[in-house]
Amino acid sequence: ATLGFHILRSSDGRFESAVQINADLITGKGSSGGEYQYLDADAKPDVRTSYLLQEVESDGTLNLYGPVTAQPPGVDDAGSIRVFLPVISR
Repeated sequence: ATLGFHILRSSDGRFESAVQINADLITGKGSSGGEYQYLDADAKPDVRTSYLLQEVESDGTLNLYGPVTAQPPGVDDAGSIRVFLPVISR
C-alpha cells in the first residue's frame, strides 16, 4: 500500500542530481487513489526543470516515476507553470 509521495526537482532530469522539494511526506489517499497538487514556489519560469515522483510504500519500498520536464511558456493566467506527472495505477 502507498503511504505517500516525495517530489524531487532536477536541473538535468537525473535522479542522482535531484533534490526533494517537499518537507513532509505527501500522504497517499488510499487504495481508491486520488488527485494531488504541489506548488513548487522556488521554480523559475525561465529555467527548464525536471521533476520526479517517489512513491513510498508501507513496507519501505520506493518507486520512482518520471522525469517530467516543465517547458515554458506553459504559463497560466496566474503566472504559474503547470507540470503533470504520470498517472500511477496498479
